[in-house]
Amino acid sequence: MRLCLYFLLLAACSSISYTADPEQITALPGMKATLPCPHKTGDVIWSWLKGGNGKSLSLVTIENGKVNIIDKRFAFGSDNSLVIENVTTDLERMYLCNKYRIYLKVMKDPNKLDPEAGYKPVTQRNKGQVVDFGSGQEGTTAKPENQEPSDFWKVPVGVVVGAALVLLGIIILRHFSKNREERNPNEDEAVPEQIYEEIKDNEHQPGREPYGSPYYWTSINETPTTQHNNNKDNSVNTPAAEGGSREECVYQLAQLPLHTGNPPKTKSKKVVKGKSSAVVDGLSTDEMSKDQLEEHIIRLREELDREREERSYFQLERDKIQVYKQKLKHVLSEQHTTVSVLKIDGVSSSGLTRLQNAEKELGLRRETHGLQGDFREKKLHNENCIKELKLKHQVELMELTNTFDKRFRDIEVKYHKKTEAMIQAEGKRRRAEVLEVEDRMNSRVVALMEDQERALRGAEEYYSAAQSKLMGDQKLLKEELSEVTKLQTRSDKDLSAAQQENRKLSDALQEAQQTLPALHRQLQEDQQAKNKMVASRARVKLMDQELRDLTVEHELLLQAFEKVQQERDDLLQNQTQTLLDVQQRSGLKQLLLERKMAALTETVEKKEAQLCAALSASKVTQTAGGSAANRVEDILESKQVTINDLQGGLARDCKEYDELLRSCQEKRRSLGVDFPFRPSQLILGGKDSPGT
Repeated sequence: MRLCLYFLLLAACSSISYTADPEQITALPGMKATLPCPHKTGDVIWSWLKGGNGKSLSLVTIENGKVNIIDKRFAFGSDNSLVIENVTTDLERMYLCNKYRIYLKVMKDPNKLDPEAGYKPVTQRNKGQVVDFGSGQEGTTAKPENQEPSDFWKVPVGVVVGAALVLLGIIILRHFSKNREERNPNEDEAVPEQIYEEIKDNEHQPGREPYGSPYYWTSINETPTTQHNNNKDNSVNTPAAEGGSREECVYQLAQLPLHTGNPPKTKSKKVVKGKSSAVVDGLSTDEMSKDQLEEHIIRLREELDREREERSYFQLERDKIQVYKQKLKHVLSEQHTTVSVLKIDGVSSSGLTRLQNAEKELGLRRETHGLQGDFREKKLHNENCIKELKLKHQVELMELTNTFDKRFRDIEVKYHKKTEAMIQAEGKRRRAEVLEVEDRMNSRVVALMEDQERALRGAEEYYSAAQSKLMGDQKLLKEELSEVTKLQTRSDKDLSAAQQENRKLSDALQEAQQTLPALHRQLQEDQQAKNKMVASRARVKLMDQELRDLTVEHELLLQAFEKVQQERDDLLQNQTQTLLDVQQRSGLKQLLLERKMAALTETVEKKEAQLCAALSASKVTQTAGGSAANRVEDILESKQVTINDLQGGLARDCKEYDELLRSCQEKRRSLGVDFPFRPSQLILGGKDSPGT
């Protein structure tokens, strides 16, 4: 009976627990998802449910340690888990690991924007609802394609099924109690019969002796010697008319001794024949004397009295046993009825309390669902308000950006016109200055050619001395080269040791890089969980903070623009000063060079005069004069080469100066500032050589 009741309660609990939701795992599109399996070892079949018909399609099977991947989009983990490398929206459905159910839910990424919605953000999808802010509608809720139906109906169904099973158990318990009550009388009669089954009646049951009989003895402790004396001394043992309680009756029954022996049978009253005389103490009755016969008769009478006494005692015991049997039967029947009534009352009261508890639970669940519905409505209202505020902020930001764009375009057009006018004016001035510089440079080049021809003749001596110095420097460089080779060998050794250390470090780096992806994954998962928790709370604060930051940045940019303008003015002033310094230094260097050239030309002229005097004074042959003339021509050719080299260096310096000047002019023109410096041609054309 108890096992049946326990089975019914277990079935009710299982029916209620069956209505629980399956395990749910959420993932973002394009991310990696892992579905755990409770069966860590053994054969596993991963499958998913196809539509609403309940059929499943196998994806990955593991049999006897062999892995068979049917769908290439899925992989297999070490703990029999299912791994999805690239999660998509069409993979959102119910998965089965053998019979264990797992639902994969693909969440929409809140950081991505809807391309069709313009500047309107696409908010994150709530549980069971998606808020669409496209171009068509605003604030409308739409159900997702693979949204699961609500499981709220399963809770009351499970409670009703459990209550029905409890009522069925109560009815079965009452039925069993009624059947037991019907069987109780037979059982009660069987108990005392089992207790007293050893007490058997004799075949010959003499009737009870009358109360006044001289042979009625009430005590068996003492054997009466004479019949009349025993009747006077002993008291009559009469049974009690009223019985005690149930415990007293059972205790007295247990204390009473049970006599299983049969009472002695009465002797037959037939006449004893002489041949069949009894033998007493080795003597027959015929051989006994009169005294012996009297003693024998007295002994027989005593035995007869004893037998009668035992018979009356057994009769009293039987009467007592019958009385106790009846009392015990009544007590047991009353006890059984009270116990059965108490059991029925307890079961019925427990069933009623369970029904009341179930009704209360249903009421509380309805209240909780109502409160949850109110909470969802308030949450949706707050979200709609937040979205409206965001839209207003976006509209205001767009208006501000449009106004600033207009002002920026106007300023650009204004400065573009100014720059074009300045470029045209500067172009005219530049052409005029270029013409002047070209004229001056041409005249200056002619003068320099003449001066350099004179100066280079006297520079031969200087170059010969320089060549001897160069030979000495070459020896020193060879010595330094030997030292450098030694240092290079040492550095090669150090390099080999460093390469070995680099290899060791690269091996350690590879090991660290191998462990780095797993740590990155854990870090990304933790960061995603934290970002999801923080994003919903900090989104509104961020928008307000961004608006404040934009205003502050605008003010800071205005201040920075003013600072940049001031720095530009300072740089222009500094640039003019630096250019004047450079021009002054270049002029001083040029003056020094011109003085040196003048001194060299004077020395060359003196040498030429001396050479001519020597040639005219000495009476040499025509061949010697021709060789001297050839030598002079060679010297002049070498000097012409050096002059050409110096002119090329001067041209390169002028080119670098012109490029620097052009870059500075372009920068100053872009800033709308006049540049007062002249190019190299104008500067060289304005200087007169000191030799002229």
